[in-house]
Amino acid sequence: MTAKVETLTPEQLEAHRSSRRVYNKAYYDKHAEKFRADSKAYRRTNLTLVRSKERNYYIENPEILLFKCAKQRARKEGLPFTITAEDIRCLIPVDGLCPITRVPFKRGVGKVGQQSMTLDKIDPAKGYVPGNVAVISHLANTIKQNCTDPQIFLRLAAYLERR
Repeated sequence: MTAKVETLTPEQLEAHRSSRRVYNKAYYDKHAEKFRADSKAYRRTNLTLVRSKERNYYIENPEILLFKCAKQRARKEGLPFTITAEDIRCLIPVDGLCPITRVPFKRGVGKVGQQSMTLDKIDPAKGYVPGNVAVISHLANTIKQNCTDPQIFLRLAAYLERR
């Protein structure tokens, strides 16, 4: 004799998932200390593996690292922060080149180099809000940060073209 398999409607399925979410959250809240302790122990025991996975994750998803770092800077500097990681993902040039230097981005995690991606605030006073940020290289961002006079940029460009 075979058991009859019941098919759930989409509404029933969503209700079931919702009830499981509530149950799982309550269970986690009740046992949060144990979960945290187990997580810390695993990380301590497998630190090399965990760091390797984190590095690979951030290399594959640079917008997440840019988002996290920008959020920390905004909090520290008291700036508005309303962008999302998806906003940043949309700003990363498809061709993989810095829009200013036209040099390929060098993706990595750890030390920041001249070709690393950075999140630039076009108007620093406005903070990290949609329409006020761009993804450019660290080199371009450093040049822009240290010199805000457009005339100097134009003279520098003219000088470089003459060489």
